[in-house]
Amino acid sequence: MKNLEKSGLKNVYRLTGDDAIQIEKALDIICSKAGVSMPEINQTIFTDETFDAEKIVLSCQQMPFLSDKRLVIVKNMAKVKDADIKKLEDYCKTPAPETILVFQEIVGLNVFSKLSAEKVICKKLEKPALVEIVNAAFSGTSKKITPAAAALLVDFCNNDQLLIQNELSKLLFAAQNEIDEDVVKKLVKKSDEHSVFEISTALSYGQGNKAIKLMKKMLETMEFPVILGLISVHFRRMLYANLAECTNGEIANLLGVKEFAVAKAKTLAKHIKPSAILQINNLILQIDYDIKSGKMNAENAMYFLVLQICQLVKGEK
Repeated sequence: MKNLEKSGLKNVYRLTGDDAIQIEKALDIICSKAGVSMPEINQTIFTDETFDAEKIVLSCQQMPFLSDKRLVIVKNMAKVKDADIKKLEDYCKTPAPETILVFQEIVGLNVFSKLSAEKVICKKLEKPALVEIVNAAFSGTSKKITPAAAALLVDFCNNDQLLIQNELSKLLFAAQNEIDEDVVKKLVKKSDEHSVFEISTALSYGQGNKAIKLMKKMLETMEFPVILGLISVHFRRMLYANLAECTNGEIANLLGVKEFAVAKAKTLAKHIKPSAILQINNLILQIDYDIKSGKMNAENAMYFLVLQICQLVKGEK
């Protein structure tokens, strides 16, 4: 996304990444560069409710009216038939020179990955930039937020700017004039990934009681497949970080995560033998199978997983 403003305008774009607000910003940049006049005539938006591959192509092939460019946006698509992808790909190979076609992916999905398009990756901002956004939200108000509280808010929201903005409204309307860490802990809902990072950290240090308490809280709001999946991601990341003879940046690129996530994984992995990390990954796969095959009750299996991991970490197995 860094080069989007500097680069020349392309005829077909695919906006993808892990941050919804950054994807919207990328779209705004493209719209600004296109400079479409009379958007009520020269701009068309297709969503999951109005999607039609043939109509999209026809819309792209229309000449702009009293404007140099025409803009067509396709967004909010969770699934597209192969036949429709083929129709869109045929157009993308020879797009109309006067039309800018933008495919805006939903965060976490890559529905249009097979299309010939300029790929714009919209990543989450780094923590310092997000802390600045938090501080800016409080400037000009009667409230203050401590540096530690601002950093904790970003952590709780897993660097997701959309989540941060949603949670900021709670803090701005809080009764307290100074927002400290205790206020953030009381009012802000932790993201699923942050909760899993907490329990993974506890498990990595063999803190069984703390991990049990965290698991109990997570089971109140999350389904077991989600919890198991996220824990699995963390311990797989630890395995790669421990065994791979690469830099943090290289591992991050291979896994599609931020470099700091790899650094955290390496730090946690130092407390566990490589053989134990491998056993934990195999254990997670076995428990997933046992739950799905009906051999274990899902909730009991999650607590069993916690106890088994703690034993492996402590070298008791």
